[in-house]
Amino acid sequence: MKIAIGTDDGKTIRKGHFGSSRYYRIIEILNGEITGRELRGNPHAETEHATGHHGQARQIIDLLKDCSLFIASSMGKKSSSGITALHIDCIITKFKTVDLAVSKYLQGENEGFKVYDSDSEKFISCLEREKKIGLGQF
Repeated sequence: MKIAIGTDDGKTIRKGHFGSSRYYRIIEILNGEITGRELRGNPHAETEHATGHHGQARQIIDLLKDCSLFIASSMGKKSSSGITALHIDCIITKFKTVDLAVSKYLQGENEGFKVYDSDSEKFISCLEREKKIGLGQF
């Protein structure tokens, strides 16, 4: 599995919209362990003087087509809806650094993350999602 995280410096999670990130930190996970890291430039990133659209979902999906999870501090509802329709999960987080967010995600933390739920068309807590799909009820 590959996770794409929006960043402008390779270390911290971009404060703004995912699609406008200068780079994407790609973290490859196998059996719950990090097996690879890559930093991909975003040729569609907005510059200081550009006035592009945040909703460049198609171009971002093409750039990150090998990733099954996108993590950011902010994602637009329209983009999140289109991305999840392609079976790519969208998660927003309150964590500030890439390493901390990935570490917490791998530890199975629910606190600090919200996942886009296509049924309700909004971001919901991971705990709410687990209850909805019946996880943890064994």
